[in-house]
Amino acid sequence: MTVPEVADGLLTSADIRLLSDIGFVAACSSQREHALQIFQALTLFRPLKAFPYLGLAVANLNAKRPADALQALALGRRVLATGVASSPEIREDHAMLGMFEGIAAQADERRTEGMRLIAGALEQAPQDGAAARLGKRLLGVEGKGPVRAGDALRAMQRR
Repeated sequence: MTVPEVADGLLTSADIRLLSDIGFVAACSSQREHALQIFQALTLFRPLKAFPYLGLAVANLNAKRPADALQALALGRRVLATGVASSPEIREDHAMLGMFEGIAAQADERRTEGMRLIAGALEQAPQDGAAARLGKRLLGVEGKGPVRAGDALRAMQRR
């Protein structure tokens, strides 16, 4: 029996949502260690969802630790990559983690790398999803149809 199977029997979706909400409150209130504990546990309960990895990243970004945020996001992208082909929802979550990876790279003063990460995630994102909307907004190409990474980077460089 795997950990997610056991976890699914222990907690309801409402329990997971409540823990996630508590984790994000902790992440945004200088309670980094508490937030990390909650979101690390949630990666066991929902390993193929973006929210636990995003929570780890938010906790670290708010604590001015972008390198740690990048590590959490990279782990999440590796884990979700195993299911990208099987589910549009996982593909969307994978792209959202890529967007946040770009934001974390920029917070780590790696602007060009951050823009490349965002552009790459935008290219992979389902074009009707939240990740694509965020990526287009971050790159300043809102209102356009599907955007390739190279086109997005050129648009960003013109700004």
